[in-house]
Amino acid sequence: GLEVMVTFTDSQLHAALRRETQLRQSSDYISACKMYTTLAIPTAPPQHLDLEVERRALEESHLPYDQEAIDEYRKRVSHMPREEREHYFFLSTNDKLFFPNAAKRGMSVQSLGISAHLISGSGQVPPQETLSSILERVAPNRPVFLASSSST
Repeated sequence: GLEVMVTFTDSQLHAALRRETQLRQSSDYISACKMYTTLAIPTAPPQHLDLEVERRALEESHLPYDQEAIDEYRKRVSHMPREEREHYFFLSTNDKLFFPNAAKRGMSVQSLGISAHLISGSGQVPPQETLSSILERVAPNRPVFLASSSST
């Protein structure tokens, strides 16, 4: 038979990313992830949570959402220029925290674009405070696990 490849236009890709952003900010998604990241020994949330949010984002954007479509979506998102990824909090945070030369020791929370409230869990923190100083204060001598999307 004839094989049809899944492709997305730039506008379709960005529509799905906007929807994925909304889904990742939903209380359902945050609650599902929180149960893993707040354990005595935090673990990464299972990949099926990322897969489901991506699938829903594609479906709710009226795009194909089978495994081939999800794979193509992930590929396109991972190859987006950094300037475009900056518009989506979860991609921007991934880039700043997990790309080799992105997260410099002593970088301020403000420059990372991360909510200090989410990190500390104890109210707002001055935006110029560094990630390492927050972690030293809220989790001294404890291992710290930073969670991020596993797919992009």
